Amino acid sequence: MTPAKPLVSCIITTCNRARLLARAIDSALAQTYSPLEIVVVDDASTDETPAIMQGFMESHQNIQYLRHERRMGACAARNSGIQAAKGEYVAGLDDDDEWLPQRVEKMLAVFEDSLAFVYSDYYRRKQDKLSLTSTPSELTHALMVRGINLAGTQVLTRRTYILEADGFDPSLRASQDYDMWLRLLEQRPLAKRVAEPLMIVDASDRTGRISVDRRKVFSGKFQVYRKNKRFFDRSLRTERLYFIRKVLHPYPSLHRVLHMAPRRELANELRRWIKGRLVKLLRTS
Repeated sequence: MTPAKPLVSCIITTCNRARLLARAIDSALAQTYSPLEIVVVDDASTDETPAIMQGFMESHQNIQYLRHERRMGACAARNSGIQAAKGEYVAGLDDDDEWLPQRVEKMLAVFEDSLAFVYSDYYRRKQDKLSLTSTPSELTHALMVRGINLAGTQVLTRRTYILEADGFDPSLRASQDYDMWLRLLEQRPLAKRVAEPLMIVDASDRTGRISVDRRKVFSGKFQVYRKNKRFFDRSLRTERLYFIRKVLHPYPSLHRVLHMAPRRELANELRRWIKGRLVKLLRTS
């Protein structure tokens, strides 16, 4: 007898994005893999989200809908979804993004118990144009800790792995997914990629995204830096602080570029500095 395939839980968190949420749910329902459950966590939406979810639940038995009565934030919503999930595996989906039909099937085929998680390449959509974002073939903690979320915003892993790592950190104001992947890689030393785009990340509509507030992004990135700076040598600390400060000040001073920018990025940073100066001169002339 063929053993039963494991249940995978798709975790979708949402807040006042009803016009986009249906598209995300439809993309999860279109997956070639089964069995799959969809867990939607509504972080106290005030729009028509509850009505839309009522319609989905009347039509599909594999959907759970949880609602926070007060706003608790993205991390708390993700944690609620993971706690409620019945699947052996969990995979996240932002409410304005889409899974391509074979995402779960192909990611689960790559997963091994020794891995922290599996991720994939993806498309970024902006004004109806798609551009491919490629990711490294493998990730280690040492590579990720350099400060760049090379895995993207969503992965597939065992539900128990996230619970063992104490879930997403609600104290962070940004970079919550990056912080989670780092902690998973502390537990298990390797993550692997599916070398094809399996998701569309929508960069067109930024409504409700934390990244629209530079101060929040800066605060979140600095919090993650402080949590992980024990892994950095002196030069890497300088490099990370340089890029974190650029969130608030995209065009740093020439002194800061020359003394803090990574050597491998110095030429690019100097070009950006010159461009910024030219723009400033044109605006004041």
